[in-house]
Amino acid sequence: MPCADLSRHMEDEIISNPFLEETGTRRVELMGGYRKERENLEQEVRGSSLSLAEHLLNQWHLLVLSWRQKALGEEIIRNLDEKGYLTIDLTEIAENLNAGLEDVEEALEMVWDLEPAGIACRSLEECLLLQVKRLDLSPELKNPVTRIIQNRLSFFPFRKLEGLAGELNLSLVQVGEAVKIIKRLSPNPGNKFTAFQPVYITPDIIFIRRKGRFEVSCSRSHFPEFKINPYYKKLLKDPKTTTETRDYLKKKLESAILFLKSIEQRGATLENLARYLADEQGDFLKKGVSFLRPCRMSDAASRIGVHKSTVSRAVANKYAETPHGLVALKAFFTNSVNAKNSELSPHAVQNKIRRLIKMPPQNSPLSDNRITLFLRAEGIHISRRTVAKYRKKMEIPSSFFRVP
Repeated sequence: MPCADLSRHMEDEIISNPFLEETGTRRVELMGGYRKERENLEQEVRGSSLSLAEHLLNQWHLLVLSWRQKALGEEIIRNLDEKGYLTIDLTEIAENLNAGLEDVEEALEMVWDLEPAGIACRSLEECLLLQVKRLDLSPELKNPVTRIIQNRLSFFPFRKLEGLAGELNLSLVQVGEAVKIIKRLSPNPGNKFTAFQPVYITPDIIFIRRKGRFEVSCSRSHFPEFKINPYYKKLLKDPKTTTETRDYLKKKLESAILFLKSIEQRGATLENLARYLADEQGDFLKKGVSFLRPCRMSDAASRIGVHKSTVSRAVANKYAETPHGLVALKAFFTNSVNAKNSELSPHAVQNKIRRLIKMPPQNSPLSDNRITLFLRAEGIHISRRTVAKYRKKMEIPSSFFRVP
């Protein structure tokens, strides 16, 4: 979970579990041998105050998009209300920008992939289903959650679990677990991004350039250190303690130990992932989005020794502070082009194609075939058809229609 959610979760645990005791000291952990006091660090890296539109546009402009897709997405984002709901019909967007309805629908689905989940929805049901789609749920759990949202959402607050179970032919346990999931979803995902109450996003990872290399910091300085309260440990071992109290304390102790282990595991996973990204995406951190390398979550998982779903959860709703501003962690992961000897992202290849097209022509504008040959000379072995696809995606006409 993100820093802000984790901080609230810690506060809840401290209140509910007597075994957890805050030591009062806070730690700053920067890997790579670099150390700073918390006050100095916060002067250098602060949570960003963003409106909903700014937050979404920052992510939108990191994607590899055609001119038309970019314009359609911006129009969709500009027509979201403060709750994050789309306030304009898709046909109206199509008419305003002289685009096909299918193009608008495609752009909308791409906006749905931005953070926070559930944004740009047109109904409460769609909002919740978009959030469920992001969750790493087993089919046994996702099915009842989806069915309740699709079939019983309007009655959900007023139905008892037994009634829902009977109506949907589900077990009471299934319904109970599904209800817990639904209650954690946000009906208004854009609420925290208002013009009057800007959200302050605390980056979970900070990339700081020092002497030509990037050092990585995980934002643990915002969290307290914990220890097990010795008084309650002593009370648990005291023979005078009643059986009922002892059972209660035993459960709370087990819960506290599990909580501390999960916090450490989260920190270790995020730390390993940060180091992996610093190595894999060093050019992006130095030079900008055009230098994003193809990077898959499965590769990251294999490198740091966890399951792919663990990486997916680790990057969800989390951000990194980079020399180029605040970046969603999921933006570090891009697909590769269909190249034989290249490790470039589609965005980087498109930039090379655009650069070649803008070169002063000696005789006539470069054809797709000649562009393919130039790219092969640079070690990028992609087909002429792929070149044509990328050129069309950038809405650049063929050489026949380009004036020399």
